[in-house]
Amino acid sequence: MNNEYQFKNPDTTVILEPDRVIFRRRLVDPTINVHMRGDSVVLYSDVTGIRWQEPTFGSPGFLQLSAPGQKTPSAWFGLVDAMDQPQFGVTFNKKKLAEAEELKKQLETRTGQKAAASE
Repeated sequence: MNNEYQFKNPDTTVILEPDRVIFRRRLVDPTINVHMRGDSVVLYSDVTGIRWQEPTFGSPGFLQLSAPGQKTPSAWFGLVDAMDQPQFGVTFNKKKLAEAEELKKQLETRTGQKAAASE
């Protein structure tokens, strides 16, 4: 069982800890939005869903966790931001499919959520 998974585009290391998952992205990668640089952390207990799509001929696959967003001053009446946050996801190609499937199984086990195929 692996606890670290490497993905590219954007350059991301996914680290599974006993109570949380960390999406670690390089700080200097210009292809990553500013809010996605560095570490994004979500507790397994906060995950409300897992979105999954295998890569196809014309598009990469992806794995994305859904979790409550962070409260921001712009959020109305203290509501949280969007549930599907890009900082809690990775994209991958067919060469990384086996590793992505292993990560998906680990996340399903640790969160108690079943991955739903994206349409």
